Amino acid sequence: MNNPSVDKSINNIPRFGIDKPRAIDVTSGKGQGSNYHAGNKAFRIRVEASFHLYGELPTTGRKAAESKRKVAMALVREFRAEDVRFLRQDSSGLWNDIGDEGAQRKVLQLLRDVKKRRDKEAAEMAKD
Repeated sequence: MNNPSVDKSINNIPRFGIDKPRAIDVTSGKGQGSNYHAGNKAFRIRVEASFHLYGELPTTGRKAAESKRKVAMALVREFRAEDVRFLRQDSSGLWNDIGDEGAQRKVLQLLRDVKKRRDKEAAEMAKD
């Protein structure tokens, strides 16, 4: 089986030296540009829809961290099965895939952000 973190292409879809991300790709980078990319919008919606898998896990401990990583990697595999690439722009202006570990970190960060936002909303509702 091919390792998507290393291969230059998967299913004949290039992973390095990409001129322009496709609409389904997830982009990373500084600033607000990636927030408006269609692939990032779909990414946020799907990850938030799967939040229940993450939100129900224990919050501390080694097993908790391992379980959270497994949830994130399962989501990465779902995206990869649909040929979604996780891209970052390099200094030459070309885009390169950040690999499965980078994608997993991106999913985990979004899950943490969703949890933080939901906890804040719940606390505000409890005040009322």
